[in-house]
Amino acid sequence: MRRILIWVLMIAAANGAWAANGTWSGLLNNIWATTNNWGSTNAVPGSGNTATFNNAGSGNTTLDLGAGVTIATLLFDTANAAAYTIGSGAVGSQMLALNDSGAITLNSTVANNQLVNANLLLGTATGPFSYGINQNAPAATLTLAGSVQGGSSGLGGAKTLMITGAGNTTISGIIANGGASSVSLSKSGVGILVMTNANTYSGNTTAGGGVLRADYGAGLPSATGVLYLQGNGVLETTGTIARTLGTGAGNISFSGSGGFAARGDRARAPGDPGPGREARGGDQGAAKTQRGIEALRQGSIFQTTNLQY
Repeated sequence: MRRILIWVLMIAAANGAWAANGTWSGLLNNIWATTNNWGSTNAVPGSGNTATFNNAGSGNTTLDLGAGVTIATLLFDTANAAAYTIGSGAVGSQMLALNDSGAITLNSTVANNQLVNANLLLGTATGPFSYGINQNAPAATLTLAGSVQGGSSGLGGAKTLMITGAGNTTISGIIANGGASSVSLSKSGVGILVMTNANTYSGNTTAGGGVLRADYGAGLPSATGVLYLQGNGVLETTGTIARTLGTGAGNISFSGSGGFAARGDRARAPGDPGPGREARGGDQGAAKTQRGIEALRQGSIFQTTNLQY
């Protein structure tokens, strides 16, 4: 009986069955599921766990996720963290799933750019949940290159992707509802969020801090959800925005001192001492009482009192 028990334990350990929080060392290879790649614990992080990247990874910095990985938190920490790529092969050929209320976090001292090359799945269960992209590293850029979508295999519920922090984030993959009933996007913090693909998510979009840069009708879906400009958030875009003021589907809502910047100008949020011209809006007079909004001519920055109706 003892021999059988030892044999079972050895099989389980070899296959990473004993999941726990772990710190990547990359000691043997670039394969996520290899136990000896995860520091002294030799435990492969999985569902409910935190995977930390805070060192050079023995040069194994492009991680092979195999058939897919589910994780609670993907954490990049310290200035010693190498430039990692999560997901090997072609863009979107592997899957990284966040547990419900999960997050990808860059701590403030991270100095190298980080890339999620895999598709990102928001949630593994039905129900309304939020997922954090906590980009707190001003010296680094986080890029989500694969698609970002909610739920799978018929799992529903409303999902919210929350991007915050002082660092910049680029989402070049398509943001879509997937198996969720809707996906919404919320931007806060002083960093810049750039969305470059033709997104199809149907939920709300909130620019509540820093700069949200996306072409209207492409990166920024035009037909569904409410577009909220809150706090000191700035929407930097091209094209014409034609929305009715309000909080219904397809409407636009102002609050605080946020506003617009036409793409091509360098926008900065009100009070931000960085380069570029200040974009303002929100509580700037009668604009909030008007019926509709038609905005943004190339090369100009408008306050809400100057928007054309």
